[in-house]
Amino acid sequence: MPLYKITDSELRQYCKEYIESLEMWLRRLIDDILTTEYGENYYDHTLKDGTNLISKKIKKEINDRITAEPSRYARPIDACLLESEIKIITNPTLYNKHFRKVFDEFFIKGNSEMIRLYLNRLVLPRNKLYHANAISVRDGERVVCYTNDIIESIKKYYSKINMDQEFNVPLILKYKDSFGNTIFRNKFTGKTVVGGNYISFINKEEYFLRPGDKISIEVEIDPTFPNESYSLKWSPTVEESENKFSYIIKNKDVGEEFNISVSLTTTNDWHRLRGADDILVVKFKVLPPPPLGDVCNFVDSEK
Repeated sequence: MPLYKITDSELRQYCKEYIESLEMWLRRLIDDILTTEYGENYYDHTLKDGTNLISKKIKKEINDRITAEPSRYARPIDACLLESEIKIITNPTLYNKHFRKVFDEFFIKGNSEMIRLYLNRLVLPRNKLYHANAISVRDGERVVCYTNDIIESIKKYYSKINMDQEFNVPLILKYKDSFGNTIFRNKFTGKTVVGGNYISFINKEEYFLRPGDKISIEVEIDPTFPNESYSLKWSPTVEESENKFSYIIKNKDVGEEFNISVSLTTTNDWHRLRGADDILVVKFKVLPPPPLGDVCNFVDSEK
């Protein structure tokens, strides 16, 4: 539907979704490429000529946001706003060495100015959307058009990477739960026997569960693969089979180790693991219910 036919509130929501998707893709791109090249602590890396990989100004902005809301950001890059993401990607040195390969097919080869121009044209409408200011239909058209072009170029880059891997299948990239934990794939605890991954909270008292507690989990799948190309299955079994899981702990779950698992299976007639293409197991300890008569407020992990 043409943007001029929708209401102002619908236009704002529509454009915010596009901008948020773009910011997510840019953060993923920056983190993946710079982690591969400089390690997980690339945020504090210093180049051979003594300059900082990430400028002091951007680092200060990020540190200020993390200090203000320490539980909100799982990684420093998650506290990076669109303006700073643009500065990192279009830094001439970083662009020519790392990011040029991502955008070459869509923008003028060897020139960071074109991608900077496109991205900077999104800053003003982005700021309008997040400061309750009016956004024009022309702003909305620019948001949709430019974000589509940029995200498409990033998706194509990741598709090429996936094709170069031994198994071109979607993977579970991120875990979130109702305790407030956000864990990315490179921070999962370890590997399962069949080749999947696991996260363990067994030895962390603040995450112990009891019967009656409710636990909610959400996983993020590599978005370069269409949703219809795979399915998810949770255990304990729940009616829904999407990326969100909710479960109320029962007496039968009491024990030193209670596992919640999600397996991803593509529509291929072959699979990377034993009947699945990726598996994530989350390990909790479930304590017995307190004796009758004791006053005990169960810890609801959703609070």
